[in-house]
This record gives sequence, C-alpha cells and structure tokens, in this order.
Amino acid sequence: LLTAATAWVNGREVANHKGGFLPFAADVSDAVSYGGENRLSVAVDNVLTWETLPPGWIKSCDDMNHPSGYRVQDIQFDFFHYAGLNRAVVLTTMPRAYIEDVRIRATYEGETGLVDYEIAAAGTEVAVRVLDEQGREVAAADGPKGSLNIPDVRLWNPGNAYLYTLECRARDAVEGSEDVYREPFGVRSIKVTDKQFLINDKPFYFQGCCKHEDMDIKGRAYDQALLVKDFNLMQWLGANSTRTSHYPYSEEFMRFPDRHGLVVIDEAPAVG
Repeated sequence: LLTAATAWVNGREVANHKGGFLPFAADVSDAVSYGGENRLSVAVDNVLTWETLPPGWIKSCDDMNHPSGYRVQDIQFDFFHYAGLNRAVVLTTMPRAYIEDVRIRATYEGETGLVDYEIAAAGTEVAVRVLDEQGREVAAADGPKGSLNIPDVRLWNPGNAYLYTLECRARDAVEGSEDVYREPFGVRSIKVTDKQFLINDKPFYFQGCCKHEDMDIKGRAYDQALLVKDFNLMQWLGANSTRTSHYPYSEEFMRFPDRHGLVVIDEAPAVG
C-alpha cells in the first residue's frame, strides 16, 4: 500500500500505519467474532508529501481557470504512482510461545561458516539449529542469542546460490505450546575497496537491470509467475544483478534472487 492506511475489523479500528510498501500487523483477538463472519476494511491513501516514499507535494490552484478548492498532485519522478494494496493481507494464529523476530549475520573464516543469531521470542525456551540444503543438521545451540560454526561451509556465490536454513524454536515450558520459524540465509562476505566490489574476496562486476515492481496488465500487484518471467528475462540477457527502484520491495521479491544467485542492489528508498 502507499503512504498511509487504516484497518478496521468489524467496524473497530485495529491498526493505523504510515509508510508505504512496509509490512505492519495488529493483534485482532478482541475484535473478531469467533465462529462467525468477520469484516476486514482497509482505507489507503496515496497522497504524497515531502515525508512520503516517493515524495511529492499538493499544488492548489485558486484562479478563474479552476474550480474552487482545486488541488493536483505534483511529483518529480518518472513512474506511475498507484494506489491500493500492493502486498498480501494475511490472517495468522499464534501460540502463547511464539517467535517475533529473527536476525542473522553470517560470514566465514577459511572453511568454517560463522553465524551470529538473535531471536526475539515470547517463550521460556529457545533453541536453534542450522540445516543444509538436504535438510541435514550442521550446527545447533540453545538460547535466544549466540554464535554457530558451520564446518566445511558452502558459500553463496553469484550464479551459484547455496542457502542454509536457521530453524528457530520457541517453547513455553509450562503450557507446552511451541512455535517454529525457518529462515533461509546464505554465507558470504561483502567488501568494498577504492576500486573493487568483492563478494567472498573475489572481484564482482555488475551487469544487470534496474527494476520496478510493475508489470503490463496488472500494474503493481504481486504476481509470482510474472516475477519468474522477469528474472528469466534478466538471466537470458546475461544479467548477474538487479537494482530496486525506488521503494522497499516485497519479501517474496528479495527471496527469489537470493535463491537463484542474483545480486540485489537494495536501493535506499528515495527518488525525486
């Protein structure tokens, strides 16, 4: 969605969000009718100001050539500014013990992968383990924060992606409720010198395309099939990288090149 949104469940306001393209959530336990029908209503606003992404301003015209109160949106960028819901709307249920956030920082020394993790969870017990692409456990630890070593690590490389999975488990020792979350990640290093961009200590030369979350016929609605088509076209062109333009992209988009070995220049979301 763009710039701002308000959401209601059964006529009761449950969330008010400012900031286009970014996810937000609300606990609607007290607003839903269990076992009955529920109505979710969302009002979105795509008016642009100097505080929104993308930025813009409202120009008023008070002259004989315009009706009273006439206003128009002015911009300084070269793409169409949609309104509406750009992202999925999802209803989830959570146990009393649940995982709220996962942070991973992965690099390597020699043949060993080094993984620092931090889990925010509602639960008395937290455990993690790292799985390789065959689902085999290669490292494990207890606690919401710590470090793991992956022996004989397989590095993520451009054109040759390899993803491990951090399986996080939160458990309520009293009630026995449990939540499991699995986050894929690659082990790689990024360095920038005066003259080179290095991935895993090897020079990387960017060849690729800038991209919008936009497509013919559907506009800016998320579509998995067209995402695959666009990346197939980029790889057919010989691209090894792509740059986001000019707003926060969907998680589904970011996961796709990570899985298929394309480098993403995740642009600071600003334009104009």
